[in-house]
Amino acid sequence: MGIIRYGRTAQIGVYPGNQSGRFISYRSGGLKFPLDPDTQVAWRFAADKSLTDQVRGLTLDFVRNSTATYVGFDGLIKTAPAAPTNDPAAARFDHDPVTKQSLGLLIEQARTNTCLQSEALDVAPWSNTRSITTPNATTAPDGSLSAAKIGDDVGGNPDTVRLRQNISGIATSTKHCCSYFAKADQTTWCAITFGALGALDIKQYYDLTNGVVGTPSIDVDDSGIEDYGNGWYRCWLTFTSDAADASGFFNIDLAAGDGNTVVPRDGTSSIFAWGASLEVGAFLTSYIPTTTTSVTRAADVCSTTDLSWYGIDSTWYMNFLQSTALVAPIFSISDGTTSNRANAVTDTGQGVDFAHITPVGEDGFINGTGDFVLGSPVKAAMAYATNDMVGYVNGVQNGVEPLVTVPTSAPFVTLRIGANRNATAFWTGHINEFGYGNVRKDNTFLERLTTP
Repeated sequence: MGIIRYGRTAQIGVYPGNQSGRFISYRSGGLKFPLDPDTQVAWRFAADKSLTDQVRGLTLDFVRNSTATYVGFDGLIKTAPAAPTNDPAAARFDHDPVTKQSLGLLIEQARTNTCLQSEALDVAPWSNTRSITTPNATTAPDGSLSAAKIGDDVGGNPDTVRLRQNISGIATSTKHCCSYFAKADQTTWCAITFGALGALDIKQYYDLTNGVVGTPSIDVDDSGIEDYGNGWYRCWLTFTSDAADASGFFNIDLAAGDGNTVVPRDGTSSIFAWGASLEVGAFLTSYIPTTTTSVTRAADVCSTTDLSWYGIDSTWYMNFLQSTALVAPIFSISDGTTSNRANAVTDTGQGVDFAHITPVGEDGFINGTGDFVLGSPVKAAMAYATNDMVGYVNGVQNGVEPLVTVPTSAPFVTLRIGANRNATAFWTGHINEFGYGNVRKDNTFLERLTTP
């Protein structure tokens, strides 16, 4: 027992000295991937807000061929620069907009916002229906004075009051996600309506006082409301377009309560709104600003070809946060082919699947289901040696594989974090921490390491 300086951190640990029997050597402050002699690389994305690991000083390559938004340490929406070539400064280290907690490295697939003038709600193609839009009426979620006030037209009898944008080029029979940021003013409820898609009934109500969703109409696939602090909420819904109609309309509706879009028109009905979006996709992603044309946020590509640290027997550790049930790669290391790769993937059953694949075929695979809760941090680990592979998720062993062929030399050429072997599928969420050790750690170690 003693203090050992390894990498950049002083440790207190026990090192018995026998390969996988090297037991627990956690640094003080919690069960993180240890910086012990077995650890070859360890990225602490949430803590360090950096792509440089704590052992070797290895900095990951980062490419994204567009700007992208994230939430800064102050809780405000920021814009990261484009990185058409390697630029680690373009990586997004995201935060909870309310608690300001660091969430880690944000990795997302490409998305396109086809809703125009997402912040300038007082200009075409937006149009008023018994409403008046006042631009630059209050501070927006990005800290600028750019949010609009949508109020009634003081026209007399109660009626619907809304802001509308007609949208063409809608993909048919396809999942879409529609959203905007809203804040209560004189009115404390609002709604999203997406219409003119045949007989589809797409409407969701939102309570801007309590931050909860109301009652959805029959053709809303999913919906939610996210707190962005200072009274702001991001309201969203998903729907599946019909097979015939390629155009429709997006309404920002004032509401008198759940299920009721008839409000007074005497100057006492109004909300604040900002940041409207319509994307093809089954879930919400980070906000994409637009002006006169659609805007595409490119995928985040995080990788390295410096694999001088990779061994044969291995332990991989990952700490992540995923809010949507989908098949998504947490990491992959490969030679770029379907052979010679190891990876971890979340599945729609909210499990983590682990695989180690060699030229002889998929000889190591663990199919985990129902292992974690969406929106909560997840700790997972995969470890393997010849004929000895195991996976752990949140302190529970989720599978073993007794027949594993481990190559006698390392065939891998690229590590991708948040992407599959050829960067055609991407993680969508946050990776808090990622590490690798060049031994197959024992099961007690893995259980304790991954326990929340």
